[in-house]
Amino acid sequence: MYRLLIVDDEQDIVEGLFELFRSFDSFDLDVYKAFSGGEAVEWMRKTKIDIVLTDIRMPGLSGLQLMEVIRAHWPECQIIFLTGYNEFDYVYAAIKNTSVSYLLKMEGHEEIVNAVRNAIIKIIENRKIDDLISNANKQLNTALPIIQKEYFMELLSGNPIKFDQIDEHFEQLGIPLDPQSPVIMISCKVNHPSKDISLLNRVKWVQSIHMVFEKYLKRIVQSYYIEYEKLKIIWLAQPYKGSDQETVETETILNSIRGNLESVQEVCYESLGVSLSFVIDHKYSDWPSIPAKFQSISEALRYCTDKGIEMKLLTSKEIISDTNNDISIVQELFRKQRQLENDLESGQEEAFQTSVHPFLLYLRDQKTKDFRPAFEVYYSVSLVLSSYINRRDLANELELHIDLKKLTRADGHGTWTDAADYLVALAKLVFEAQNDEEEDRAKTVIHKVQKYIMNHLGEEISLSKLSEIVYLNPSYLSRLFKQITGENLFSYINNRRLDKAKELLGDHQYKIHEIAAMVGFSTAPYFTRFFKKLMAISPQEYRDKSKNKSKN
Repeated sequence: MYRLLIVDDEQDIVEGLFELFRSFDSFDLDVYKAFSGGEAVEWMRKTKIDIVLTDIRMPGLSGLQLMEVIRAHWPECQIIFLTGYNEFDYVYAAIKNTSVSYLLKMEGHEEIVNAVRNAIIKIIENRKIDDLISNANKQLNTALPIIQKEYFMELLSGNPIKFDQIDEHFEQLGIPLDPQSPVIMISCKVNHPSKDISLLNRVKWVQSIHMVFEKYLKRIVQSYYIEYEKLKIIWLAQPYKGSDQETVETETILNSIRGNLESVQEVCYESLGVSLSFVIDHKYSDWPSIPAKFQSISEALRYCTDKGIEMKLLTSKEIISDTNNDISIVQELFRKQRQLENDLESGQEEAFQTSVHPFLLYLRDQKTKDFRPAFEVYYSVSLVLSSYINRRDLANELELHIDLKKLTRADGHGTWTDAADYLVALAKLVFEAQNDEEEDRAKTVIHKVQKYIMNHLGEEISLSKLSEIVYLNPSYLSRLFKQITGENLFSYINNRRLDKAKELLGDHQYKIHEIAAMVGFSTAPYFTRFFKKLMAISPQEYRDKSKNKSKN
């Protein structure tokens, strides 16, 4: 859908071109009109305009002055100057601009139509994705820290990372670590007595802690850090390049790290008022083994925090007694619970199936019905589904197809495989209900648009006005209307005007010019051209033909 604004101080020219382009369904145009440069500026302030067809010499604001306003509001707008003056010097400033073309009024409608067609082609070319990608690349540096964090969160969580491409990834993302060298992992928990911590303080503490970390350890290790959970930080560290640290034994480096982290703890407590718990890995890890090691480090940090231990050097023999493989897996699944919520809320059924698969796989692998970690996994998925069902008020509808009581009763299933199958079936019903709800909502919106059109056929109906009524983006409304009805929006408007006109022509109390006004045409000649184009006969001929039929 493209918005065309026609501007001229001569009303006949504006009305003629308005009716001309309004009848072109193939152009997918939303047509507006203005009778002065000032009125055109008002349109510019209210809505995005794609093409402006304007007289170049007008009283008040001229076409060239209007061009400057257009450039300020909508730089990509295509401008077609239409004038009766063949004065090259006057329009030189305009035609040297690539988004401006120039036509003489005497060239006729065919040339004007071609100019608008060419403008649409230029708009399509300007919207090519290559240009968007180019602009996005220019802004990459700004977004780089966010992308880096996302990459490392994927790596730590065990999501698929192509380790054979890790060199390329590190180079592209500007990560200050060697992808071919192993790393030491250092994890930290910021301990604070208050649970009510503002986001600003949280960010301040994390950044400040890293700055202190760098102050004391920058000559020992080079590192990259992220906050992987609320007030939990992980550093991936390698011996500092350019020093003797690269050849120092691991034990010596670990002792040096631990000693300096004591200083970090002291400074942060004195300056920020927070205590820190640290866990340091006992050896280097290669990159593919990081996800598994991260789980051990995280569990050890949780243990240290619970026991009040401020610093611990994790060794291969020191496996926390209450930490086993199942608990690590369950904790990892819990970290993916937010993704389940996002996929469900956004209606991404395939993505949800992918996200929920590890949960279901874990349940189906369990043979013992009273296995406690399996209950936790079941209820983590159950909570996501039940929360969504309650917020969308879907319970009554879903209960017609499935027993919702089992959603909060894991022991209501015979086996964990039965429980997993139940969650799959319920999720499928939820997405079906979601799709039905969205379709019903869309149909309600389109019905409201159709009702407005039928009640305002005698007025100028623009896409901008319709979008305001239903609070939707104009382009989206145009696509939605076509999707729901199978008909172009402006074709629908024209067809309803035609239907109404045919109905009124059968009532002889109205004259042709009155009917023209009643179906939204400013003059009878414009109405006659519109009617004849669609019916192949004039309104009067249609009336006479209908009259003869009624007599017979």
